Parts: sequence; C-alpha cells; structure tokens
Amino acid sequence: MTYPVSRRFQANTRCMLSVLAAAGLGVAAAAPLHAAVPSVLYTPNLSAYPNASASSPRAITLQHSGDHNGTMLASFDDGNTFAVTDGTGQPTGFPIYRSTDSGATWSRQPLSVVTDTVHGWKFSQQPMLLEIPRQIGGPQGLKPGTILLVGNFEAPNVAAQDMEVYKSTDHGRSWTYLSSCVSGGGSGHGIWEPYMQVDANGNLDCYFSDERRNVSGYSQIIGHVTSTDGGKTWGPEVADVGVPDHHMRPGMPAVVRMANGRYAMAFEMVGETASQVHMKFSDDGANWGDESDLGTLVATADGHYLGATPELIAIPPSRKYPDGALVLAAKAYFDQNGGQTPATGNVLLMNTANGTGPWSRAPAPMGLNPSPTLYPDCNNYKPGLAWTGQDNQIVALSPRWIAPNVCEVVHARGHVAPAAQDATVVAVAVGPDSRPWVLWKYADNHIALWVLTPDGSSLVHSASFNLKAGWTVAGLAVGADNKPRLLWDGADGSAVIGVVSRDGGYVEQVHQYGAPVGTIGRAIAAGPDGLIHVLWSGVDGPAALWTLDANGQNVATSKYFPGFQGWTAASLAVGSDNNPRLLWNNDNGAIAVWTQSADNATTLSNYQYGPFLGTRALALASGPDNQIRVLWSATDGHINLWTMNSIASTLINNSGFGPYPGATAVSLGVGGNSEPRVLWSSTGDFMDLWTMGTGGSNLLFNYSGTPVAASDDHRGRSYRDHERDQDQDQQ
Repeated sequence: MTYPVSRRFQANTRCMLSVLAAAGLGVAAAAPLHAAVPSVLYTPNLSAYPNASASSPRAITLQHSGDHNGTMLASFDDGNTFAVTDGTGQPTGFPIYRSTDSGATWSRQPLSVVTDTVHGWKFSQQPMLLEIPRQIGGPQGLKPGTILLVGNFEAPNVAAQDMEVYKSTDHGRSWTYLSSCVSGGGSGHGIWEPYMQVDANGNLDCYFSDERRNVSGYSQIIGHVTSTDGGKTWGPEVADVGVPDHHMRPGMPAVVRMANGRYAMAFEMVGETASQVHMKFSDDGANWGDESDLGTLVATADGHYLGATPELIAIPPSRKYPDGALVLAAKAYFDQNGGQTPATGNVLLMNTANGTGPWSRAPAPMGLNPSPTLYPDCNNYKPGLAWTGQDNQIVALSPRWIAPNVCEVVHARGHVAPAAQDATVVAVAVGPDSRPWVLWKYADNHIALWVLTPDGSSLVHSASFNLKAGWTVAGLAVGADNKPRLLWDGADGSAVIGVVSRDGGYVEQVHQYGAPVGTIGRAIAAGPDGLIHVLWSGVDGPAALWTLDANGQNVATSKYFPGFQGWTAASLAVGSDNNPRLLWNNDNGAIAVWTQSADNATTLSNYQYGPFLGTRALALASGPDNQIRVLWSATDGHINLWTMNSIASTLINNSGFGPYPGATAVSLGVGGNSEPRVLWSSTGDFMDLWTMGTGGSNLLFNYSGTPVAASDDHRGRSYRDHERDQDQDQQ
C-alpha cells in the first residue's frame, strides 16, 4: 500500500532535492566540536602577549614532605615555539601552581616561577617535576621531599640548549639552580623533552630525546645520563631507544617505577602511523637493553591505541588494584586501522598487571574536542596526569585549543577505572528541564542511565539496572515530571514500561503488557500533558499506537494500523500540542511523517519524502517549539539533521555533518529549550552527545564518555542501593 500524497508534498519534494544537491548530497563542513568544560588553570593574555600559549602541563602530589603531603604542584611551558624570542610571549619561565584540595582547585597566581638563572634565556619548554622519595647522593645529596624541576631552556633561535635542573626545599616556594643534566643541541641537532626519575640504585637519571646522532643515521634517539651525587654532576649518555634508518624518531620518554619494583618507559615513535606509543621495561631504571629494541605497542585487546606526546603515571597497590595500576595519556586516540577517533581527548589507557598484556580503555576525567589533525595544533599536546594519593583518583591537565596555535591549560579530577566491556549506547531523551538522559545496554543484560547538565557539558549522575534474561531495552522517554520512562521487550511477546526516579537512582513502578500481534515495542515518548505514548510495530506493518497515563499503568486509548508493504513504523515523538508524530521508513529509502490526534483516533497530516538512496532516517523528535526534527544517517557515516514545521509539510533547515571515523549516529532528542541532541556511538564503547543550536545548524557542546563497571562507578546509585536502603529502614 502506498501513502496518499498531497500536492503540497510534491512541491516540497522538489525544494528538498535542490537543497540536498546544493549541499553535495547533504554533506556540509562540520563545525568544530566543543567538549565537556573542565576548569581553567591558565589562559594566556593575548591582548598583552599576542604570541602566548601554553603546553606540556605536568603535576605531582607531594608524598614525602611531612605536613605538606597531599599538596599538588603543577607547571607548564609557553607552548608557542619561538614566541618569547621577540619578547611577545608569556611566561618567561615555568610557573608553579599549587593545590591544597587534591587538585579540585588551584592557586589563581603562580606560587613561584622558575627562570633561567644561568644564561638568562627566556624561552623554556617541557618542564618536569619530581619529588625525591628518599635520601640520594650520599649525606650531602638530596633529602626526601626535595622537589626538582628539569626544563629545556633555549637561546634565541635555538642556537643552544640547556636542560637545567632546579631544586626547591620549601615545597615549591623558591628555587635554586642545581646543575644541567645535558647541554648543547640547537636547531636540527637538538635535545628535547627531559624527564627524571630515581632508579633502583638510588641514582638520579635524566632521560631526554637526542637529535645529535643524526650524522650516524639516527633521526632521534632516547638516551639518559646518571648522577650518583644527587644531581650535582652527570655521567656520559647511555642510548636507550634508537633506530639508524634516518627516519624513526623515538621521543618524549616518561618513566615510572611500578608496584613490582620494575620500571616502565612510555615513548612515542614518530615515523610510525600516528606516532604510536611504545613501552619498554627495566629492572633498575638505568638499563633498558638493546637500543634497537622498540619494546611493545601499548594497545587494547581490539587494537586501539594512543599516539603522540605520552604521559605515564603509576598508582600504588590498593585493595582495588593489588598490583597497582599504570595510566597512560597521549594526544590522540586511534582505532585498529590507524584512524583518529572522536574519543580523542576523552580516553586514557590503563593496565593493572604491571604493564603486561592488553590495556583497557578508561574514561578521562575531562573531555576535549578532537584535534582536526594529529599535528600541528596544540590541543591536548603532551597532557599531564597525577595521582592524588587517594584510592584511584587522578588529576588530568591538558592544553585546550582556544585559537589557531593558541592553547590554555585546563584540569579536572576523577576516579580512573577500566571501561566496561561490550557496552552500547542506545538512546537519548530530554525532559522539560533540558537535562539529557542517555541509555546504555550491556552484553551481561544490564542497562545504565546517565543524566547530564542541561547544557550537555558534564555528567550529573548514573545508575545501573539488571534486566531479566531474554529482555531487551527498546526505548527511553522523559515525562513532564522530568522522570525517565523505559520501554523493554521480552522474549515472550510482552513488554514492560518502567518509571524511574527523577535522579535516575531506582525504578519506582513497573507495568507489563502483551504486545499487539506481529509487533514489538519500538519507541516510547511523553508529552507536556504527562501522558505516555508507546509505538508498537513490525516489518511491513502492522503497527499500533497506545496512550497511557503518566505512570504507564492504564491504557487510555489505542490505534491499530494494518500492514503497509515495504514500510515500518520506526520512531515516535510528541509535540508541545500533545499530538504524537510517527516516522515511517520505506525499504527504498523514503520516509513518511504522520501527525496523529492526541487521542490517536485521526491522522491529521501525512507527508512523504524521498526516496534517498544510501541514507536512512534514524529518529524523530519534537520540542516546545513544536517543530519536528528528523535525523538521517548515510552509509558513509555522515548525518543530516532536518528541522521541519509542526506537521512536517515544510523543510525549514537541512544541516549535514561528518563523516567521523568510527562514529555512528544512533538517536535524537529535543528538550525544554528546543535544542536538538544528537547521540553518536563511537568506536571503542564511547558515546558522543551533541548539543545543537535550536536551528540544528550549529554545534554548541560535545560530551564524550564511556561507562565503567557498576562497582567502579562513583557517580551514582543503582536500584540495588535503593532496595538495600529500604530493607534497612524496615529492619
């Protein structure tokens, strides 16, 4: 059966096709992605210093400083290469910021600034902080709690370089020059990226990237020098990683001591695809084996990996992680084919077996917009990590892009835990309060609900629920009372509607219904009048539309539709006029949008569009403005977001985005502020939630995240907690 088509629809089809052709089949340039908003540590004053920026943040938590234990110190560099040589950069050294609340907040102004007191050079790069854990270098050496900073100071035009070491014995308030662990270099044969660690022999090692052996075929190596007298003098360089092929450039070493006493070195391998991060291991931190041994690629079991500018930290053993944990950050995140994914800037890698075996994805404490390219911008360039000294809580710091070649430093704190395996994001729904709710399902047959802030920038709460065997979650809606409603289907042909508390913490009511013959529960929606609407459908029809009370307890009205060959009722939305809208998909790529009367009795309007080969309409949504949005997905991964008038007779706007490697659009929602929310499923168990402007053409925020196991989730309470609380109250 074909749908009746009005004359008005025929005219709109011609108009719509011209819009698609002008946009190149609807694919428009994507707006920059703006991610979750972390807190700002430092923003350059571009009015006073137009070439200023910030990069390479580093932080430590004091653990050997008596009453000052738990204090955190952070630093970073100018980040805009060669900017300070003409006097227009800021700062002219390494600022030291302090936190006394485990990284939640930081001092507004630097506690101190480490400047070059040897040469007076203004350009400084790549600071690294280290607290001395025990007496080293003999009785006259360095005491526990001494803080060292090593940085790369450079002469104008990089004519010379000096990796200078400064020490502080008053917890970062003042600094004195100790020594230079390595000097020389210069543009084209430079020394870069210093990193220090105390080895198992009680000596101080200074690791760095070295271009000075390029005459021997090494584009760059990683080497180190050792001090046996607490950093006063340094021995000869030892090569740790190097390939004499004039091409491969191992660099940016980060070295930590693991829980088993061995040492791990993470480094980037420039010259490989995406500058993959490798790791080598050492028994003592001073001997790393044959320099031609490139170690192992740090990757997940499914081949995903981090690339470029790594930072590595070790978390000590705990009840949760008996063998401790390694946490790795880097500039970008890649899939098994080497494609940068939308999860870039939002994911860490984690290992709880002293670096052996595959690594696990872990949600980062903050999200950053993905870099458009791996190189040249400063976004997330050499991010920083620090353990707070509490459980598995860490602080992340990163450069965040604010203008071409300009970044500020941002920070966030959170618990780190491996991402849940086999989690799939299913749907988004938004209530009158504009808070988006996100629904996840897991292979072990439980689901999770997330609720975000109204602007979609950060997570407020999450909770998990178990489903019975054979049941499948089918839909999510948010009622006029801002409580989520869940729809799930059973293998026995029935369906359940559940009402969840406003905080998402527990299920308040559950009601089970038998599905109309030949259908399953397809979608659920709620209107301003508080009533719940459920769409049932099967292939080639049939379909049914029910209206229930706000609790899902009683069916008020129902409408059954006979089968329409080639058509499937796919999505449901309710406008501000309380009239349901149905989205029908045809096998040939066409769609139809129906507007039903609030009592389901009458089809008020019916407009058909297409077919459009290679595309499929995924979802329908409506908000207080009563406009209809349709989300389309193309076979190449790009999407189109349509904005239509209240009866779908006129296409107001068509915006195209993508494609994005590894990302697939899955759902659409519109809430109290009439801003569309587009939900993406990204490669590697990640989701991205876009908050769009009301017109659907501009992107306001992108929140990225991945769930962790319920036992690792510190953000909310599950229904099990609620049941346990009730049991305790009754006892």
